[in-house]
Amino acid sequence: MNTSTLSKNFLWILLFLLSSMQESHSTVITYPTDNSNSNIPKSDIYEVTVSQNGQAYSTMIYKSVSNGSINGGRNVAVHNSSISWTNFSFSGTVTVRVKLKSGQNKVTYGTDSVFPSKKNITTTKIDNQTLEFTLKEAGQFSVEFSNVAYNHGLMIFADPLETRAAPTGADVKICNPCKAADLQNLTGKTAIYFKDNSHDIGIYVVPTNIKKSTLKVVPLWKVL
Repeated sequence: MNTSTLSKNFLWILLFLLSSMQESHSTVITYPTDNSNSNIPKSDIYEVTVSQNGQAYSTMIYKSVSNGSINGGRNVAVHNSSISWTNFSFSGTVTVRVKLKSGQNKVTYGTDSVFPSKKNITTTKIDNQTLEFTLKEAGQFSVEFSNVAYNHGLMIFADPLETRAAPTGADVKICNPCKAADLQNLTGKTAIYFKDNSHDIGIYVVPTNIKKSTLKVVPLWKVL
């Protein structure tokens, strides 16, 4: 993917991760609401579930697609490439199950790896479409199958549980959703609260009067 494509897609990830209705149990929170759109479609390659204490929770998986051209140029090598991604929040220990969707032909299961390799994550092959692994700490992980490596790979953002309260009061700008024009005049505001929705705000420079920006139930602003 070229730099402009990565910047746009990662900005969508930043605002998408994932300001959605939560599904919670004990110390696991997933974001199953479908906020896909033409810029960020749902993944047609992967399914992901997260389990803890015998209870399994589904997640929503999105896909960022390269705009690499088949007609040449420096990005021709990533023509038709994609990265799927999902996230959840947790504490304690969880089991992550990744399944290749029936009918997809972009990824086949030979061998598998979960990165970063320094985490020494061991996978268990359930069948020719499914693997599982255990997480005991938050982090950002890449799941890669033998025939694709990072191309058509899967990113999993396993976040720590949210502990901050959402900002309230007259000085809070509520976005449900917001576009770039909605954030041009924030005189008298000290915080922005992005609620359960997708927010297409482009490359946004946060004004100096804004001291806090919060995505609903999302623990951190990602810098990717």
